[in-house]
Amino acid sequence: MKTTKIVHNGTTRIKVEFPFNQQIASLLRQTPGAKWSILKKTWYIPYSKSAFFHLKKLFPEVEYPETKKDIVKVDKNLNKIHKAPTTEI
Repeated sequence: MKTTKIVHNGTTRIKVEFPFNQQIASLLRQTPGAKWSILKKTWYIPYSKSAFFHLKKLFPEVEYPETKKDIVKVDKNLNKIHKAPTTEI
């Protein structure tokens, strides 16, 4: 199961992707605000911490991609770690 941030009908949502499985869909319906989009042919939930934490509680294996901002932050930290101090002899 994978999640991504989307805009649907002008509102930011969390798209929930998984191979078709009626049991998963039934569990997903327990998340407040979970809906099926006929247009995008996917499930989505509100873009909120509470909705995501509820989803994570139901499906601990859910994946969520890092944002570009997070990746840049990690890269900057790695550069700091890998830059060894230079000393002149």
